[in-house]
Amino acid sequence: MKGRGKRIMGLLSVIFISVMALVLAACPLIGLADGFGRASLEVQGTTPGSLAAVGARAAAVSSEITVLSSAGTAQGVITLTDARIALKDIEFDMYAEDIDNAAEELANESAEFKGPFIIDLLANTSNPELSTADLLPGRYTEIELDMDDIDSSDLTANPDLLAETDPLFGNSIYLAGSYTGVTADGNVTGAEFSFAYELHEEFELAATDPDLSISIQERTFTAVIIAFRIVKWFDFSNAENNGSGFDFSDLTLTDGNIVLNEDSNGDNDSIVDVIKENIKDSADFGEDADDDGVLESDEDEDSDSNEVDD
Repeated sequence: MKGRGKRIMGLLSVIFISVMALVLAACPLIGLADGFGRASLEVQGTTPGSLAAVGARAAAVSSEITVLSSAGTAQGVITLTDARIALKDIEFDMYAEDIDNAAEELANESAEFKGPFIIDLLANTSNPELSTADLLPGRYTEIELDMDDIDSSDLTANPDLLAETDPLFGNSIYLAGSYTGVTADGNVTGAEFSFAYELHEEFELAATDPDLSISIQERTFTAVIIAFRIVKWFDFSNAENNGSGFDFSDLTLTDGNIVLNEDSNGDNDSIVDVIKENIKDSADFGEDADDDGVLESDEDEDSDSNEVDD
């Protein structure tokens, strides 16, 4: 009887936990203090030529991106099988005119999601998961992303973040896949491709208009999305990020493969810089007004990605 009683109690505990999880999911404002609103955050990648989130597609494990030259012509195709970034912190900044006193200024300074987070932009997942932040009511015109490398201290704090053997360890951006197209060494088919970079930088996503920015209302739940438009990463026609007119086809191979990192030199180093800037520039943000889990063009409030500390 005692064993049976324990099993029944265990079953009841499981049922209770499951019910509470459903209640919390259905009531996202539980525990919210008066004078605050609550925001959730998702960071996602989007497919080329579509606003549909990669992770929303069934069993999405790769993404094909057309590589465009500085003149805007197609030079090849990169098939990404890994696209991850490391974000140490994600900070929401309220419009200065909506801050009325020192207490609100202090609350605004702490309006952030504390990381580090490993964001998989193909699977649209975060490790650890992004949860919610309680924010003062007002207009939030900027989101600041702190992109930084993952080091041993991060693994000490969270051993489940990733393994030291993971290629993202020691970096803040890691891309991998294959490339078919033109290179300085001739045409290639299915050449292995990797891009690893140890970027230490904060950059801002800024709204075009304070009245059209993220609006947090008291005791209201708001879903916010940051979307990286993957199709832009290998577009070398963006003169702002590629003023010298380099092309992806200018790269040279390493043992038949494409290896781009901080040790790259010559034209390869310039190509690394263009891709790095394109990744930052591809980030948009806004409210998920229709709750479909996708940041659509009419929900995008970001005018551009502005460097803060390069």
